[in-house]
Amino acid sequence: MAAVVAAVTVAGMAAFAASPDVLPPAENQWEGARVAVFGDSITDPGQTNRQCVYWQHLANWLKWDTGVFGVSGHRWAHLPGQVDRAEKAMGDDVDAVTIFLGTNDYASSVPLGRWYDCVDASTNWWGKMIALKRRDLNRDRGTVRGMINVSLERIRNRWPKARVILFTPTHREYFTCSPTNVQPGESWPNTGGLYLDDYVACVREAADVWGCAVVDLYRDSGLLPRLDAQRRDEFRSFDEDGLHPNSAGHLRLAKTIYCALRAISR
Repeated sequence: MAAVVAAVTVAGMAAFAASPDVLPPAENQWEGARVAVFGDSITDPGQTNRQCVYWQHLANWLKWDTGVFGVSGHRWAHLPGQVDRAEKAMGDDVDAVTIFLGTNDYASSVPLGRWYDCVDASTNWWGKMIALKRRDLNRDRGTVRGMINVSLERIRNRWPKARVILFTPTHREYFTCSPTNVQPGESWPNTGGLYLDDYVACVREAADVWGCAVVDLYRDSGLLPRLDAQRRDEFRSFDEDGLHPNSAGHLRLAKTIYCALRAISR
């Protein structure tokens, strides 16, 4: 019996590896879900004329009905505008939201800010009024944490039953697309003295603050463009673009997200 089970498992994984269009034989709790997809250039549907991007694979494998609202160059500060578009396009019928932002906040040197402001207040503690410091959400739109609070508060109130799933930024290296758009790799701090992993940490923390799922693509995707072989095979340009995955890189992202989502209830 064990041998039969092992054979079926191996055969299923072989089919998955051979064709990204084949869903492994298992119950799919995500089938038919309406999913709003938010993000930056890695998500931007304008990429679809060049390559198959991660959310296209996921929609195919998981049988999603997707609305995609990512825009190249967007930061957390732009997410409310993407939500506006999603509301008009999808209305109330949203089962899940994915958010893939943060790398442009690093590149733009956006301050991190803080999750909470502490204020003097009093509360009834076991029948007695006492003075304590209460934490209130910080909503500073000029900081990453403040804008995450603003955005997730709106999303969670707008679609309270929807699953919210955050994706961390991935590792990145040198990128240029014009003489005035030149971005060094993650070994360099931005002009605020912050490194990419500081922004990655904010997305991980946001999952705790807002009770969301997080798929840690920085750790788990395996994308690491500082490796020459990987930058050559899984990114758009060996010399000029160690930021944007190519078709092979997007397939790697999609497989990582897929495996994580299979463990998350709808």
